[in-house]
Amino acid sequence: MWRLEFAFCLLAISNLNAMPLIAPHWQGHEPNFKPGSLFWRTREFTVSLILYRTLLSLRAKPLDFAAVRIQTRRYAYLFVTRFDRLSDLSPLGKLVAKAEAKKERPDAEVELLADLTPYLTDDLHKRLPQREIALLLSAPSEGFRMEGILVFSDGSVQTFGSEPDRWRTQKFPPLTVLEFEPCMKPDFDDRNWFPVRVAVGAIAKPTSQLVSELRKFVAQERQKRLRQQLEDARWRLTLLRDKGILIVDDEAFGWAGAERLPEWVRQSAEKLLQTMETNGGDEQIVLATEALSLFVWASDEVTNLANHVNLWQALRQPEKAQRCQRELSAVTPLMQKAEKLLQLQKANLKNSAKDLTLAIELLRELRKRLLALRHHDVAKALIINDLNTGLENKFGWFDTTVLLDNDISRWGLRVSTPATILASPLSPAAFVTVNGTEFRLEGWENLKPLRVYQKPPDPTPVCLWVVINGKVQNLRPQPDGTVYDRTQH
Repeated sequence: MWRLEFAFCLLAISNLNAMPLIAPHWQGHEPNFKPGSLFWRTREFTVSLILYRTLLSLRAKPLDFAAVRIQTRRYAYLFVTRFDRLSDLSPLGKLVAKAEAKKERPDAEVELLADLTPYLTDDLHKRLPQREIALLLSAPSEGFRMEGILVFSDGSVQTFGSEPDRWRTQKFPPLTVLEFEPCMKPDFDDRNWFPVRVAVGAIAKPTSQLVSELRKFVAQERQKRLRQQLEDARWRLTLLRDKGILIVDDEAFGWAGAERLPEWVRQSAEKLLQTMETNGGDEQIVLATEALSLFVWASDEVTNLANHVNLWQALRQPEKAQRCQRELSAVTPLMQKAEKLLQLQKANLKNSAKDLTLAIELLRELRKRLLALRHHDVAKALIINDLNTGLENKFGWFDTTVLLDNDISRWGLRVSTPATILASPLSPAAFVTVNGTEFRLEGWENLKPLRVYQKPPDPTPVCLWVVINGKVQNLRPQPDGTVYDRTQH
């Protein structure tokens, strides 16, 4: 640690930033791996990834910006620790920037500039939490040079980069998905990794020059990022308003249509879209879009939780039913609080940035809490089904029969014998109880042709599943249209 502190003091005194080009120091024990295979491509993947790793110690003080410049050959992929993981299935790291040489010159030098600010700070409060963050670089064995800065709001500057005593390196087998590797976590023990060596000496540059160059780059990146976020917000709001589909953490949810949504949600989405048409939008629009999406996700998941209370009761597991009920009772007031905060946006979209921030914080905590009810071991999970999703079990459900053809009247057919028909959102099938001994479906001649690539000459249903004499039987229409005849069955 004293060497690191001494280095910072020396740089502060000289006002110079000098970083060498560093490369792996295998010490005669460079790892070698067999070629990888994927699907039918056998032993075709021969590139073993080299990963360089260091830790950044962040101070809890307002941050203006953070950025790095990396110089290497062929390619560079920069990863950081992901702190916004919502479940154990989420990646441990995040790819934040990359640079690749052009195909015409695959061995050419590449320069990677990366704005680290959004990955280090809290996006709601723009603060820098006091913690360690892993910084990892996938680059060739020839090595790399890194120049990095943390510029704080009070004007102070912290430099970091490719100091050889701060980095470790390791080689991974072909096809390794780096984002899921434990080394992405700050508390990973990399003492068994290899050290690095200085391949090319340091190049001194005034720190003020580095700050000026990277500040200009970060300003351009912020504008570019905001334009992309607003474009994404427009797309997300349109999906939410028109189809009821929401995007949260790059995943789509909500396939039961927009009519399931509260009217104020659709009105808010419409007002946000109108505001973007009027003045182009700002960061507040981005936050409002995220808040609405999180609210709809949480609302659907609370409905899903309520369904699971009935599910566990039907499966005669009262303990799980009670746990779901307790959780439902706990999260319902939180949903009501979030809804109250968000409805303040109806009258004036910019009336309270504080309320919007509080709503997002509340909904993110609620999302974590609801996701914690799931488990990769279904025997331990309280939530086993997704809402509006059909699964291969009797308890997969949709909350709307519009997505399912279990309404016989929509088939274009009619039941002409006395019968009771149950079409439940708990099942994609219609359950028919016949009062007598006959069951007749009429209207086959009026069915519209099936929309398939090769239209069959007789556009009738493929089959009918019925219970006869206590057994489920698959009946297919005969040439004359008869599906079931009691004299034959």
